[in-house]
Amino acid sequence: MNRPLPNESRRSALVALGSAWLAGATGFSARAETAPAALPVAQIIERHIAARGGAAAWKSVQTLSMSGQLDAGRSSADAAKLIEETRKAPGQPRKRLHPEVQLAEAKPDTTIRLPYLIEFRRPRQMRVELKVKDTTAVQVYDGKQGWKLRPYLGRHEVEPYTASELKLAASQQEIDGPLFNAAAKGTKVEAAGIEDVAGAPAYKLKLTLKSGDLMTVWVDTRTFLDVKLATVRHVAGKERTVATYMRDFRKVNGILLPFQLEDQIEGQRGVQRIDIDQVAVNPKLADSRFTKPA
Repeated sequence: MNRPLPNESRRSALVALGSAWLAGATGFSARAETAPAALPVAQIIERHIAARGGAAAWKSVQTLSMSGQLDAGRSSADAAKLIEETRKAPGQPRKRLHPEVQLAEAKPDTTIRLPYLIEFRRPRQMRVELKVKDTTAVQVYDGKQGWKLRPYLGRHEVEPYTASELKLAASQQEIDGPLFNAAAKGTKVEAAGIEDVAGAPAYKLKLTLKSGDLMTVWVDTRTFLDVKLATVRHVAGKERTVATYMRDFRKVNGILLPFQLEDQIEGQRGVQRIDIDQVAVNPKLADSRFTKPA
């Protein structure tokens, strides 16, 4: 983006800032006329890095901050009913309800949008904050340990990451994405042909990370930016493929970043969207931002 707040796929999408650019209708028409050339993996990666702004530009990025709004599910009449029942039973153990239940004011069958802030610092440090009504949920990973504070679930004490959350956090890529310095990271990259993604051809690359985890990246054959990234995550107690699409790339301080991401989770209808409103490259971030929340 190990569940930030309130859905695991959010973290996957936010951390996977690898990169992509879905071309519009005009671009698709031009591409349809000429079949893309098959290229060696090394050349695809080289062109991809150049398209993203270049290795030197990304190497200079030590911290990154972004904020915006993300989808946190859909409200429902059932959610309002459940929270009303909870209010009628004071003193009883509170059920662990889906986060949407905490938002009873939302009209039924509408997408709940929540403001977020996410900060990255090399190597692999991350802080996520999510505003839920009048509370702030926090999730922090310092590169080795992680903590979470989830008042929207009635949990007001800082909790450590679970073993599975630590494993997921440790497997996340650096700020610049999975194809940068792939060999040095111990990542094996294999070509898997060319597939259509959102109406345009893309090179399909299968990645085997040093940890043994698998990832698939699709690189646009014209722009050489990522159009899609897929990983397998535990969602709702099951292993599911989470596909992230990145759109609306813009240049910030010489590097390209997506300002809209969409997740599609295997077995679930619809998409979950993350909109980025503001980005800061190399902001000064205090050490305390990446330690156990007070």
